[in-house]
This record gives sequence, structure tokens and C-alpha cells, in this order.
Amino acid sequence: MIGSRAKCRTILDKLAGDGFGEADLGRIHAPIGLELGGPTPAEIALAILAEIVAVRHSALDTAHPVIYPRNNPLEKLAAQQRPADAA
Repeated sequence: MIGSRAKCRTILDKLAGDGFGEADLGRIHAPIGLELGGPTPAEIALAILAEIVAVRHSALDTAHPVIYPRNNPLEKLAAQQRPADAA
């Protein structure tokens, strides 16, 4: 789901209130996109596609929590490669 963490949480809370279970909500990637640190639309698009490809190739856990913590191995690698002043 594309949106801020707050918007995603609001929508997911509404879906839970409407009767969607943990299994249903657990399949939603929210907010979508790896945390690559890029602010431009092109970089955001790349982050979204990177997550799609990673999930497709099982490089990310496909059953991550609804608003999952940003602690997967690909994001840790990206954070290590980011210049110190960009962190």
C-alpha cells in the first residue's frame, strides 16, 4: 500500500474493524518500498520496485508484519552504503 505510515495504519485499522483477520492484513506490504533514502519520485519508484523484486525472489519475508519494522537485510546493506551525512 502506498502512503505514509500513519495513513497505512489508519486504513489497516479500519480494515481490521471491518472484519479482516490477521492473515489477510499480514499479506499487505505497508508502506511499500524499501527504505533507500531517496526523496525524488524516481527514487521512490525504484524503492517500490526493489521491494517487489525482492519479495518475488524471496529475498524479503513475504509475511512481514502489517507496518513492518525496517530491519531487513537489504535495507541494512543500503544504510551501510549511505554516506554518514545522509543517514
